[in-house]
Amino acid sequence: MPDCETYEVTVVMAVYRGIDTLPVTLASIMQQEDVCFEVVLIDDGNTPVDREALISIAAPYPNVRVIHNSANRGLTKSLIAGCEAASAPFIARIDNGDLMLPNTRLRQQADLLRAHPEVGIVGGETEFLDLINGGRYCSKFGRRHYPCGETDSGAMLFIHVTVMFRQSTYQTAGGYDAQLRVGQDTDLWPRMLRVAEGVVEPIVYAVAPMGPNSISVKENNTQIWGKISRIWHEEHNGGNLIKRVFFKTSRVIPEFLKLLLPAGVRVRMRYQKHMNYLGAIAPEVRKSLSNIAAFYAIKTEK
Repeated sequence: MPDCETYEVTVVMAVYRGIDTLPVTLASIMQQEDVCFEVVLIDDGNTPVDREALISIAAPYPNVRVIHNSANRGLTKSLIAGCEAASAPFIARIDNGDLMLPNTRLRQQADLLRAHPEVGIVGGETEFLDLINGGRYCSKFGRRHYPCGETDSGAMLFIHVTVMFRQSTYQTAGGYDAQLRVGQDTDLWPRMLRVAEGVVEPIVYAVAPMGPNSISVKENNTQIWGKISRIWHEEHNGGNLIKRVFFKTSRVIPEFLKLLLPAGVRVRMRYQKHMNYLGAIAPEVRKSLSNIAAFYAIKTEK
């Protein structure tokens, strides 16, 4: 990283448990080139032992700040605190346990936002490691442009750990909703696109391992109930009442059925439907989440 008097990008990441994966995630962030950035880590009410470990891991990096929550407040409120503490005009996201790729990601996204002041948020592709079933997948969005005023939330393909957004757009849109425990990202994107344009680049910007303790797995029931609620409360002007109820019911029933399935089956269904299969995960990577260090070394050598 060049010598910096001010920062162009603030990377915001909440940390609760999972301290063993933090060194690898932080190392992947520190590989970013040609950009002045800071990292704001939110200690979300960790135990004293984990808190000390977090401080020790962050200590070698002068551009890392640690904010401490007095108790576990959850991801959404931690991200709100991190964004409030951000000093840079652009905010990037990554989660503990994930890898930031390539080493020019922050530079590429910041350049796009600077070159296009009408764009308020930019995202990219993600490679997922299904540690439950042992498969590797990659999102297949391609390049997408969302005009200001886009209203189809189902078409907003921004993966949280790949995004960078303007702090001004975030604030104008009202920021993360503190009332939401999960789904804070899919709630925020439509509000951002009411005030700015959005872009998804066809570049892998993050590697995300999905294990039994991942938020997307642990909180999947809550996410499904949230989706059911959104479907049921959507406004449809066409057709009579019976047709509208039938249309909503036909979309809600499959979501109810998902609640009956084991987590591994849900994960496999999600990836096989929406993503490209890249092959099996190497046994040493699947064995332990901490072994993503080996996977990270392989990816960065390419």
